[in-house]
Amino acid sequence: MNIQEKILITPKEAKGLLGIGTNAIYDLCKDKNFPSVYIGGRIYINKDKLQEWADKMCS
Repeated sequence: MNIQEKILITPKEAKGLLGIGTNAIYDLCKDKNFPSVYIGGRIYINKDKLQEWADKMCS
């Protein structure tokens, strides 16, 4: 399954989309306004909400 078909993506995939580093993505995941969720001890990010979040942060 490629990234375009996924609803939830990993921090590694998200940092690639955002063009940021590993520490930065994990710091963002701790922010309550960032669209991340913990499932089974792992972090996932809602890809559609990530785009909305980035648009909101840049406006």
